[in-house]
Amino acid sequence: MTQTENKFKQRIVGAVVLVALAVIFLPMLFNTQEEQPLPEALIEVPAKPSIPAAPKFAIEEIQVPEPVAEPVPEPMPEIAQNAPAAPEKIVESVPSQPVQQEATKPAVTKPGIDKDNLPVSWSIQVSSSSNQTGANQLRDDYRKKGYKAYVRPEDATFKVLIGPFPRQADALSECEKIKQRERNKGACFVTRYQP
Repeated sequence: MTQTENKFKQRIVGAVVLVALAVIFLPMLFNTQEEQPLPEALIEVPAKPSIPAAPKFAIEEIQVPEPVAEPVPEPMPEIAQNAPAAPEKIVESVPSQPVQQEATKPAVTKPGIDKDNLPVSWSIQVSSSSNQTGANQLRDDYRKKGYKAYVRPEDATFKVLIGPFPRQADALSECEKIKQRERNKGACFVTRYQP
């Protein structure tokens, strides 16, 4: 009986599905009325806003004064040839003493563009070696310390440089810090950056 009950249930379910499909799709097939068009929406465009005229400012004319020529000094009168000659002063020779010169700092220049249209910037040279491996190792050591170090080959040498710095004052300051840290006054010097 179970098989007949199952068959009966399947037939009932099939009949219900067919009736449902007929109810849904038959009206669509026999619908002869034309579809209603969608209602049109009217949109009102607002009027163009009025923009007030820009205020007028009074322009003052500034007069630049004309350059004034400086007076030319009068030439010195010539010394009469018959006048007695002034006695010559005799200067005793003094043994020369070495003059202690203060360490002059290079002139600090402002950032800008040079005559070749290249930006003026500065680097700190910390080493010059004929050994490329040693120069690369020193570069890596400075990079580990946080510096922007690079190696520039020049002829048979490899220069280890830090930079570039846009202002010479920054490069000089950083070079002084390196000298103090290394406890060596010749540890570095500032040079013009070359790309």
